[in-house]
Parts: sequence; C-alpha cells; structure tokens
Amino acid sequence: MADNGDRSGLIIFSKASTAIHTISSSESLRDGRTLVSDDGTFALGFFSPGSTCKNRYLGIWYNNIPMQNVAWVANRVNPINGSTGVLKIENSGRIVLQVQNSMSVWSSNTTASVQNPVLQLLDSGNLVVRDGSDTKYLRSGLWNGNDFSGHRNLRWNPIFDYDFVNNENEVYYVQFLKNKSEMTRGVLNQTESLRQRFTWNPETQTWQLIISMPIDNCDKYGTCGPNGNCDTNKFLACYCLTGFRPKWPEIWNSSDWTGGCVHSKPLNCQSGDGFIGLRRVKTPENTNSWVNETMNLKECRAKCLSNCSCTAYTNVDVTRGGSGCAIWFRDLIDIKQFQSNDGQDLYIRVSASGNCL
Repeated sequence: MADNGDRSGLIIFSKASTAIHTISSSESLRDGRTLVSDDGTFALGFFSPGSTCKNRYLGIWYNNIPMQNVAWVANRVNPINGSTGVLKIENSGRIVLQVQNSMSVWSSNTTASVQNPVLQLLDSGNLVVRDGSDTKYLRSGLWNGNDFSGHRNLRWNPIFDYDFVNNENEVYYVQFLKNKSEMTRGVLNQTESLRQRFTWNPETQTWQLIISMPIDNCDKYGTCGPNGNCDTNKFLACYCLTGFRPKWPEIWNSSDWTGGCVHSKPLNCQSGDGFIGLRRVKTPENTNSWVNETMNLKECRAKCLSNCSCTAYTNVDVTRGGSGCAIWFRDLIDIKQFQSNDGQDLYIRVSASGNCL
C-alpha cells in the first residue's frame, strides 16, 4: 500500500459513514461515505486530523482499528475546507477529487485507458482502476479427487506434484517440486493474459517455458457463452449442448458465440424433466452451485430433479467409482470438451420429451 508518510493525524469523522465497494464513472464518493475493500480491512474516505481541524482530506486507513492513523493521503497539500469534497472517476479512468463538483484539488496520473472504468480499493490497501467488464480468463474446473476437471493430466508431469486439502478447518491447493534441486517459477503475464511456468536450465543458463495456460481458445473463460460446449477438435469450436439451440442463430452462425444457447424445448419441472449425459468435460463455472460430499450419484440426481432451478449435476469425487454430489443452478458457463480420458461426466437437465436419462 502506498504511504506518503502522513501517520500523525487521528481520524475524526464529522458524520456517520456509509460504505460502498466500488465506484463507476456514473457514481461518486461524497464526504460522509467510504469505499471499503471486500474483506473490510481498508477504507477510503474523507477525514479531518485532530478534533478541531476543519480541513478535510481524502485518505486510506485501516478500517477495523479504532483511533487509527492514516496510511495514505491524496490531497495533503490541497485540503478541502468543509464537507464539499467529491471523488469521481472519469470515463478515461482518471481519478479526480473535486470541491463542490467543480474545482479539482487532486487527480491521478493515468497512462492507460479502460473501456468501463471502476474504482476499487483492494484487500491489500491499493486503490486501483479496473475494467468493470472484466471476467475470468481461465478456470480449472472442480477438484474431482484426482485432478481439476479442466486440466490435462497435470499429475503426471515430471516437474512438480500437487495436492488438494479440504477439511472442516481449511481448504487449499498446494504444489511442490518432485526434485528439490530443481528451480521453477510461475508467472502471471498480464499483457497476454497467460499463466506460465518456467524451469531453470543450468546448461543454457536460461529459464525454459514448460507450460502456458490457456492452452487453446477453449481454455479461455466463457468462449461459447451460456450452455455452449467448446471443442478444439471441431472445425467450429463452439456448439450447443444436446437439447439446446443458439439463442441468436444469425449471430451464432457468424462465429460470435457469446450469446450462447437456450433449451430447444421448454423445461417442465412439474411433469418431470430428464438428464442427458455429457462425457469427459470440464465442469461449468461453479459460482451458482451446491456441493454435498456424502451423497451418491443416484441421490444427487434426485436432489437436482426436485429443485426446478437445478440445471446439471455430477459426482464431486470420481475416484473409487464416484461419490459426492455437485449441482448447478441457472446457465452452464465455460464447459470444455475433451477427447481423451480427461475431464468428467456431467448430467444436464433437458425436457423429458427428449432422449434423456
């Protein structure tokens, strides 16, 4: 977190503060409101140092510590007299601090522009401008007991091994070198949106690239839109899941697949729907999902069928014949088809009038 050295002032608030998490170009942060990081650790807002000072400053402080000191100040040399300060973000991505919506007393230096700028205070305490339309670049799929469903046999690579720990106290994923004398490093390449891993070659004295992800276009998040399946072995990578059709056929046929697919025949939860099995896929985005580790696959099917919002189900663990239950709600996003034994089977809800299970 940036620190301009101003740590002497005690924060005194003149009014109750209302917290928000982000600011878009159509919004503003007025005196009396605060921008808070997602985990609640840091806050950005207006303050007055000391109990008698009328000058107002925009700063960042630790949100959960009473009587805290300010860690960063924007307008240290240009204080605002009174509570007329307004923080805005322009369409270019420049951050501007104004008095009474007119005179600027501080602004950020912006060298890059974004399409849909959003101002956000990160959990690290850094204040950043990001593209509000950012989506994920790469997903691994669910952990299935052997691997992540979207990774191709990473367990058999010669450089590193890994493990996934999930218990009542913690959930984490860890990688470790098979040969401790080996040197390796991971790199997040922001320019090209790549996750890369390199190993050191002592003979050539260079770092060698051993893996780069996304591997192909089907690894890129949401390539085929809602309810689409992506397969790089096909001439056109995207196609609708069985029982679905393109939402906008003309656009879909022009290879713009972002609109995705919808059911060919409407679901009828009351009269009974069915499921179609899809083999060897990366499981969908799990934001709208539910997991139970003790159910079997038959119980999982019944659970999904009894909930009209459930759109798909599968085992959580594919080892030892399969166990556990994961079910999805709403659209199915970011499915990838494998031709080998990678991935896992997914059962998708369709109209009972079709050929379903």
